[in-house]
Amino acid sequence: MEENLYNYKLYDNGKLQQNGWYKKIDGKYIATGLWRDSFGTIASYDNGELMWVKPKGASKVSKQEIELHRLRRRVAKLEEALTSL
Repeated sequence: MEENLYNYKLYDNGKLQQNGWYKKIDGKYIATGLWRDSFGTIASYDNGELMWVKPKGASKVSKQEIELHRLRRRVAKLEEALTSL
C-alpha cells in the first residue's frame, strides 16, 4: 500500500454513503483513485483532479465534458450579468 494514502468513509445513520481515497501531499489531503457513493455513482480522481464520473444507469462523463459543462454555465452567468447592466 502506498504511503500517505487514507481511506475515507462517510456514514449517515450507520449506512455507508461515500467511500474514497485521499493522498496526503505537502500537508494537504488530495482526492485520488475511485470514489463511490450509495447511489451507485463512481468517480475517478488523479491527484485531486476529477477524471470522469459514472452515475448509476448513465454513461460515463469525461473530464473534458465536465469542463465544457462548467464553462457553459459560466458563460451563461456572464451573459446574464452583461444584459442586466
